Amino acid sequence: MVKNNLGIFILCIAFCAKSQTNFQLNYNSTFSGRNILFSSSKDINTKYEIGGGLRINLHNINGKLAHPDDQFNTYKKRLFMTQPINYFGISGFVNRQIFSNSKTIKPYIFYDLQATYSGTRNRFFLPYDVALDGTILYKEHIQFWGPFTWVEQNIGFGFKANLFDNLYLNQRMGFGSAFILGYEKQLLDKYFNWFAWNFSTLFTIGLEYRLGSKTE
Repeated sequence: MVKNNLGIFILCIAFCAKSQTNFQLNYNSTFSGRNILFSSSKDINTKYEIGGGLRINLHNINGKLAHPDDQFNTYKKRLFMTQPINYFGISGFVNRQIFSNSKTIKPYIFYDLQATYSGTRNRFFLPYDVALDGTILYKEHIQFWGPFTWVEQNIGFGFKANLFDNLYLNQRMGFGSAFILGYEKQLLDKYFNWFAWNFSTLFTIGLEYRLGSKTE
């Protein structure tokens, strides 16, 4: 699967090479967790841009391991990598420019699709005893589930702001759905054993460099 992901990424670059080409480095916060996205895109015309790239998953940031909360979520922000293949994913997107009168700010609406293959790390605090004074005592439980195939798709609003020359700031916010596919025998509810879905959000911030002449 890693070879397939890299192949798709290389083909995407080759596809974009013959026209206005953009290269992006973005930080993403998605339903599954955090990732860095290396992508390239092609301007189809003055309105539409299509692209895709390679996603690198993250699970340790600011000293927080796997997820930033102690809620009983099964999948949300629980992506955790245990094998090299789990660190990689793919992404594809379509942008449609709107309100194009500005020369420095380029707002757009977008559709974004991201997919990866990884398991989860879940931390629970469950009651296990009662102290003499009646205080309930809790014990930490660490559980690893999966791996699962994660498919996250979002729509939303974004903008590109020209910093200087051909360098742009790129920012997006959106919402959509996340599909989690895979079998886990430890999850007794059969609904979770093969398919689950949740509402998702997407936040992206990064830089874009445009090859060739700057477009207004």
